[in-house]
Amino acid sequence: MSQEDMPVIPRDLKEKIVQKAREDETFKNQLLTNPHKAIARLGTHISKEVEVKVMEESARVAYLVLPVLPEEMLDEELDMVAGGICFIYSESNSNLSDP
Repeated sequence: MSQEDMPVIPRDLKEKIVQKAREDETFKNQLLTNPHKAIARLGTHISKEVEVKVMEESARVAYLVLPVLPEEMLDEELDMVAGGICFIYSESNSNLSDP
């Protein structure tokens, strides 16, 4: 499976899609009605085998997305989403100054 056909949409792509939808009402409307076509406008292909659902939150409606379980992902897919940085805040490090 190529990176273009990965079922998991990388965070940076999600951020790009959201930003474009905020700036471009036509793109946003297309994203809501035909997500694959709208995302393709950004130069990115998501396999037609992957269903993409786009919903718009409002002041009275919020959506919580449960991520795919790691055992349901291929090793390559897990590698794409794994990683990150964790910072644990406690009273003992709350007085740290900026470098």
